[in-house]
Amino acid sequence: VNLLTPQAPPQLPNQLEPWQLPTTKVHAVIFFKEESHALVEILLHLYSQGLDHVILVDNMSTHPLPLEAMHSMGDFVTLRRDRRQMAQKPAFRSATQLARWKGADWLLAVDADEFPWATQLGSIANYLTLRDPEICTIAIPFRLFGSSGREGQPNSIIHGFIGRVNNTLI
Repeated sequence: VNLLTPQAPPQLPNQLEPWQLPTTKVHAVIFFKEESHALVEILLHLYSQGLDHVILVDNMSTHPLPLEAMHSMGDFVTLRRDRRQMAQKPAFRSATQLARWKGADWLLAVDADEFPWATQLGSIANYLTLRDPEICTIAIPFRLFGSSGREGQPNSIIHGFIGRVNNTLI
């Protein structure tokens, strides 16, 4: 299933009103190192996409983290620090176990400066709630965006990196 290619969106079951829809818990795990500048923006974006929880795994960052902003997001964010080198696989297993323990139905692995979105039904959570129940894995193609001629880090990744590399979908 491709979330970016226009297709007929899933239809609401006839017997249910929109407020009676089943809920789907969608969590994300983000591994980051030296990407603290992107954390608040990606967290707000994932919240706007209907995610229920984000597990941040700090892999030995030296940059200061936006702890006050993350704390203001309450239970939406869990911060873990993993100081081991080359330990992404065991750290991901640990984050997956935490997501299961918190009741996640879906887990989205996201890089701190990559912004997944669904063009159908307005959000990733809506799309996953209305998907065919036989679907258990969804591949999300991505587009590469370059520096847009910038030499420094912009205040906003979404609004600062707008030049797509080769204008192609990968």
